[in-house]
Amino acid sequence: MTRVHVLSPGFAFPNSRGLIYPLVVHRRALADKDIEIGLFNAATPVALDCDVLIVDSKFHRDMWIARQDEIFADFERFNRAAGRVVYFDTTDSTGWIQTELLDRVHVYAKSQLLADRTGYLRSLYGHRPHTDFYNRTAGVIDDPPEWSNAVPDAASLAKIVVGWNSALADWTYSGKARMAAYQRLGLGWLLRRNFRAVAPRRTRAIPVSCRISAGYARASVAYQRREVARRLQRYAPVGRVGRAAYFRELAEARIVVSPFGYGEINYRDFEAMLCGAALLKPSMVHLETWPALWQDNVTFLAHGWDLADLESVLEAALADPERTIGVAQAAQDRYLRHLDPAEGGTLFAARVRDLVDGAMR
Repeated sequence: MTRVHVLSPGFAFPNSRGLIYPLVVHRRALADKDIEIGLFNAATPVALDCDVLIVDSKFHRDMWIARQDEIFADFERFNRAAGRVVYFDTTDSTGWIQTELLDRVHVYAKSQLLADRTGYLRSLYGHRPHTDFYNRTAGVIDDPPEWSNAVPDAASLAKIVVGWNSALADWTYSGKARMAAYQRLGLGWLLRRNFRAVAPRRTRAIPVSCRISAGYARASVAYQRREVARRLQRYAPVGRVGRAAYFRELAEARIVVSPFGYGEINYRDFEAMLCGAALLKPSMVHLETWPALWQDNVTFLAHGWDLADLESVLEAALADPERTIGVAQAAQDRYLRHLDPAEGGTLFAARVRDLVDGAMR
C-alpha cells in the first residue's frame, strides 16, 4: 500500500475543496489502487512519514510575500522526511508557475496547464494568458504591473503535470454550505452528493443568463468581464442576485455566460452543467486539465478572446436550439460520468495512481 499524505488547510478555500473532496469521498476506490490517503493541516512528523507527500499550494498561502525563507525551509524538511514530494498548485489560472519550487519538489502538479508547455518559458503580463493577451492587444495596464516568472529552462518543464481541477467538489445549491460544515464538523455524511441534474431538454423560459461581476482590483483580470457585460447587457440583466434566485435562473436558462476571471475555469461552469444550460465561454483550446470537461463547440459554445464574435456566436446559438441543447447535454453527460460514485471513483483513483507513480519514478 502506497501511503500518500496531503498537507492542506482542507475545505477552508474553494480550490482546496476541489483537491480534497474526491480524496475523501473516493477512499475506497483509492484503496483498490493500493493508495492509502492521510489528510493533515500541520507538518507534523506523522504527516511527513509517507511515501508521497502532496502539498496544497494553499498550505503556504499567506507566507509568500514576507516569509519565503520559511517556505523553502519547510520543503527542505519535507524532502528529508518524505519519500517523494508533490506540490499541487490549486491556483485558478493556467499561468503563474511558482518557479521557486521546481527544484524543491519531485513533481509540480497543477489543476490546469497550458497545452503547450513551452509557454511557461516566457513571462506573462498579469500572470495569466488572458491578462497577457489583453495587455498586448487592448493596451490594458495594471497598477502596479506584474509579470509571472518564466520557467528557467526547458528541462524543468518535465516536472509540470496536470493534477485535477475543482469539478470534483460539490457545486450543487447546498454544496457550498455542506462543504463548509464538513470543515468544522468532519462528518462524512455532509459530503454525500444528493442531487438530481436538471435535464437540458426541458422548457426554459430564460434565453440567456449573464450574472457576472467584474469587481477585480487588477484591470487586466476585469477587462474581459467588463466588456462581456457591456456587450451583452441587451440580452440579459448582469446584476447579481441571491443564491436561490441564481440557481432558479440557471435551471430556466438556455445559455449561461461564463467569461474568465482569475482563471479560465469558474464554479459557474459546473453549476450551469448541473442545471442543464449551455455554457458560452472564450475558447479553451490553450488549456489542458482533468476532468477534461471543456471542448470548444462540443461541450460549450466558444467565442474568441478578442470578443469580436461574441454576439454572433450567441445569436447563432439562440437561433439553433437543438444544437444548443446538444452542447448542454454533452457537457452534462461528461460531467456526471465523473461525479458517478462508481465510475467517477474509478476514474479518479486511476488519475491519482498515475500521479503517484510519476512521483515515485
